[in-house]
Amino acid sequence: MARAKRPISKVKHNGSSQAIKKLCRHTISVWQRLAAVSVIMITLFYAQKTKIFINAKDEINEHIIVLKPKVREISVSGYNHLSRGEVIKLSTINYGDSLLELDLASIKEKLEKNGWIKKALIKRKLTGEVSIEIQERVPQVAWDVHERLYLLDYHGDIIEKISDASSVSGMIKVKGESGNLDFSNVLDVLSNIGLENPPILLTKIANRRWNIILDSGLEIKLPSENIETSLKDLPLLIKLHQSNPLSYVDLRAAPARIYIKYAVKG
Repeated sequence: MARAKRPISKVKHNGSSQAIKKLCRHTISVWQRLAAVSVIMITLFYAQKTKIFINAKDEINEHIIVLKPKVREISVSGYNHLSRGEVIKLSTINYGDSLLELDLASIKEKLEKNGWIKKALIKRKLTGEVSIEIQERVPQVAWDVHERLYLLDYHGDIIEKISDASSVSGMIKVKGESGNLDFSNVLDVLSNIGLENPPILLTKIANRRWNIILDSGLEIKLPSENIETSLKDLPLLIKLHQSNPLSYVDLRAAPARIYIKYAVKG
């Protein structure tokens, strides 16, 4: 008996179907692989981010643990009369103190209560270092008032009380109850007119005007106002009387009238 033949069209259809199925399986496989690779890449990306975060967190924690925040170093700058140790003592900062609990405003106030310290700046670092930068006052004159001596800066601020008068023997002396208020103005004028002999004593009279004594011994009486005008011709006046030195010059009515007195020749 002869074997029946399958229709040609059906064979072609079946072959086509198998090819499509195979292609679909291949396509799905490719997409599955791409999806798997994507998942792996995303996983690695977030894992790396997590690792960075963990490392950063560990590093921060490590620094916090290392610092504790404690004072480990104290640096001081700007001191001249005072010593480094004196500045640290005035600040009341101690090694091992809690860094974050330091009251910087209070420390600044404590430092600036000292007459030598005009200005203080305090900073702290997470490394445990505290820096203290000060600006010292510069002594200008010795103020003699109520039988006591005080060291003053240019602005008339008291630096300290002087217990040993010999320690300021070479300084300009200022006398008078309000002598600390405006002596610097007189010194500026004297400096500007170019006197050969510097002043050694300024005395405030009745809280109104000044008498000056130069290191040559010449005494000068100033008016209560316009001292710059009254003093401008003083260097010439002194020069004109070099052969017969002056011991006294009254400028209270200058420039209209000037009274002079000659030194007694011994």
